[in-house]
Amino acid sequence: MLQDKTLLLCLLALLAAMVWFRPLAEPDEGRYGEAAREMLAEADFLLPRQNGVVYPDKPPGVYWGMAAFLATPLPPSVAIRLPAWLAMCGLLWLLYRERKGKDPAPWVAPFITLTSPLMAALAQLATLDMVLSATVAAAVLSGRRGLEGRPSAFFPCGLAMGFGFLVKGPIAWLIPLAVLALWCLLCRQPKRLLGLLSWRLWLPNLAVALPWYALAISADPELLDFWLFRETLGRVGSNVHARGKPWWFFPMLAVAATHLWLLIPMFRKLRSGNTPGFAPTPGGPKQPDPLQIKSCREEKLLYLAWAWLPVFLFSLPQGKQPAYLAPAIPGFALWLSGFWQEPQRLIWRQRLVLGCLLLFAAAAGIFLEPERARSDDPFARVLTEEGARDWPGAQFMGWSYGLAFRLQRKDIKVCGPIPKAWKFAQDLERVPNLRGIEKRYGRAMEHLQRDEPVWLLLHQLEDSPQHLEELPRRAAAAGIELHLWLQMEDKALFATRPRSSSQ
Repeated sequence: MLQDKTLLLCLLALLAAMVWFRPLAEPDEGRYGEAAREMLAEADFLLPRQNGVVYPDKPPGVYWGMAAFLATPLPPSVAIRLPAWLAMCGLLWLLYRERKGKDPAPWVAPFITLTSPLMAALAQLATLDMVLSATVAAAVLSGRRGLEGRPSAFFPCGLAMGFGFLVKGPIAWLIPLAVLALWCLLCRQPKRLLGLLSWRLWLPNLAVALPWYALAISADPELLDFWLFRETLGRVGSNVHARGKPWWFFPMLAVAATHLWLLIPMFRKLRSGNTPGFAPTPGGPKQPDPLQIKSCREEKLLYLAWAWLPVFLFSLPQGKQPAYLAPAIPGFALWLSGFWQEPQRLIWRQRLVLGCLLLFAAAAGIFLEPERARSDDPFARVLTEEGARDWPGAQFMGWSYGLAFRLQRKDIKVCGPIPKAWKFAQDLERVPNLRGIEKRYGRAMEHLQRDEPVWLLLHQLEDSPQHLEELPRRAAAAGIELHLWLQMEDKALFATRPRSSSQ
């Protein structure tokens, strides 16, 4: 059979292939990628922007990493995904290091994490959740060592929490602190809770986390209210982000995300003797001393808290999104790894990994078709082929973040409705009020009446097909000759000049 390390490297290589070839996922990858691109283009790394408008929904920690890779010769779509893929590599190393010397097969926890459909998807997506998961893992594992009597370990714990705060805000503090606090109580060691107040933890934490927030709020004082009420309290107490799900959503997702790694132990009725680190060895059973038993029990309680407490916490708010569960998956991986250490389960373990390897290979193969490679977009491609990528452009009845990212433009006109990323600016009336169809058509006609050639991308044809006829009719009434360049799915690209005769 293949060695565990070889299988893991094969899985990572296939994920890297998907990072390279997979088409850009709308809207998240286009939105985050464009924020990073505009940071780099304007050399303004304080506040993220979308199409020139401040987009403060998330802190800039991952955007900075994306911008750094965008400064390299890598394809832009690859550059913005590298922070997530590298975060997965770092997370796997942390899990391996946690079990090395304790388990006969310390690669099991990394396998469970990497073969989780949720984690495999996030590792090759230009989003924030994989980086957050890595910072949470670093904070929990180093914080545990600090609470066990190694105060120097609080320093890396604080650094991880501080950077996590720059990635996704308060949740980067809540998860590790809640997990470590629950672990202290489960171990019947309430005095350990005082360690969570250590200056060695909070000094590096605040030194990393707070300067950017202070600078951002000084640049725009309205951000404090936005972050406190809409982005923090709004997510907890309401369905402001329109992601309402039933209470059982995350428990079921946890089962799906760990699939057979969890289901097989459930059906086998995992016995209490299957404690991580003390699986039988070929030389016969080992008799650990009482201190080892205590340490092993406490480790298992930590993994249990890490796995299930986030499931409980994220089930409380009305708004729910699958990626929220990602920081809990490493906890599940460590918690379940003890069951899979038994020598008689080696064959099943490798079959599971090989099965996931084949699935990854099949998924990667889907994106080898040349037209879809490197995040190709038909509308961006046509505009480039026609020499129109720098023409004045507009989007109508919708917004594609990915188009702006591919064309490297921040001046595409918004005819309405406004992009969701402009919510902060809209609430403060910093952008035009584009409510109402007549206002939107008026703005579109204003754009099309320019003396120079222009293009316009029309959205939502599946929901509102009448606009495909209404837009040319209004243009003709205004004396504008409008040409349909390309129609695909629910979008249509128009221009005020015909396409070249070669097409």
